[in-house]
Amino acid sequence: APRGVGVFRIIAYLFFTAVLIAASAVLYKKRPSEAAGHAMAFRISMPIIKYPLLLLIGLGGGLFFKAASGGSCGWAIFGYISGIVLMHMVAQTIYYFDIKAVFRSLKPLAVFSALFAGLIMVAAFDLTGFDRKLPDAGDVDAVSVSFHRMYGLNKELGTINYDNLTGREKESLRRFTLRNSESIKSAVSLASLGISELDATHDRSTEEVGLVFKLRDGRELRRIYSVESDKALAYISRIYNTGEYKKKLFGAYSKKIFDATDLYIESPYFSSGDTAIASVKNPEKIKALYFSSVEELESLKAEELKDTGPNLIFRFSWSEKNESGEYTEVKNVCIPVYSNAPKTNALLSEYGIKIPDRISALQTDSIAININDPGSFYIGNNIVAERTAVSYGKENSIKITDKTEIATILPLVVPLEFERYNPFFEEDTGARVTIQSGSFMNGYSQEALFPKGKIPAFVIQMINEKLKLAS
Repeated sequence: APRGVGVFRIIAYLFFTAVLIAASAVLYKKRPSEAAGHAMAFRISMPIIKYPLLLLIGLGGGLFFKAASGGSCGWAIFGYISGIVLMHMVAQTIYYFDIKAVFRSLKPLAVFSALFAGLIMVAAFDLTGFDRKLPDAGDVDAVSVSFHRMYGLNKELGTINYDNLTGREKESLRRFTLRNSESIKSAVSLASLGISELDATHDRSTEEVGLVFKLRDGRELRRIYSVESDKALAYISRIYNTGEYKKKLFGAYSKKIFDATDLYIESPYFSSGDTAIASVKNPEKIKALYFSSVEELESLKAEELKDTGPNLIFRFSWSEKNESGEYTEVKNVCIPVYSNAPKTNALLSEYGIKIPDRISALQTDSIAININDPGSFYIGNNIVAERTAVSYGKENSIKITDKTEIATILPLVVPLEFERYNPFFEEDTGARVTIQSGSFMNGYSQEALFPKGKIPAFVIQMINEKLKLAS
């Protein structure tokens, strides 16, 4: 926060502290002498303290049991009732120093419970139409966006540094404020999709989407939706593909990167331990590689990233004082480099940096196919019954040593390490692979993913045969 804002806050806190101290002194002098043996000096304060606590504990109980039960409305209602009843019992016992006092003030409790139930009904069923109210795209001046799938890449790029979800969402909404007409239209369409799925039960993975519409008349509409990932992808891709979004995403730390003292070139394709394969210390070379890698990264559309992973990671590193100036900390920004990067590859060659060859089929001892979701593969007349019969132990793994089959698999898979750099990678969740070699890089073990729809037919056949035997 700006220094002036911080000073104002301190003055405000001191002022309110003084007001509270003065009010406490006045009330202390005015308290009735006969109230010495009572829990509360002023009876009027009893409901003022009690009912806000009932509200908070009731809501907290409902949210707790709903979360603990995996979203059950029945358990949420149990939590609301339990929280209100328990808080009422505690408050009455403290006020009157008598456990029998829990049977007092039941009429006010019933009125409060009815109002509380009405509040929950309004929120749960959106009786005010708040969640379903959306602006026309023409009335929107700007939109701030937060997409759950982008958090991993944002963190690697240094765009967002919060580990907690709330912090990441707030920072994303602050940084990614867009005025491009295509982004605004896509955001409104995404919100409309979220509204259509408000009451839906999702069997597939969902995408959490945060939106803040800033209207031309100065108002703001804030919305959070959980949308089926496959449906949300088209709209998120359109927003990502705009130059405005990419500039905010990839240019966030450009000035800092110009001060980078080291550039580490990394890839888990070549090592299962330390992934650094080269480093650059020349400032001009670091700057040139930054510009070329970002330019080529910005040119890629979301659709081009769905079945691939980066070839390399450029990790730009520098040291700077923390905000208080008490100590120096190392900062890192990582930029993924994909295979379609001719300018960047040309610069690496010019600087004498040779990228080692990837592991070959001849160097690979084996590939283990680890079956995550047997139901994705088993071909039978009674698939539901067969799925329950399949266990998820070590027997659901297939070891492949045939060099021809290994040569088919290797070009398809993407190292698990790289998944977080590509928010648009679509994994085939049915199976993962582990690549093993005793000779490559003095020992290599790498877990990798199949892109969606890229598992070879012969692997699917092996899995089906394996599962038939296990069932």
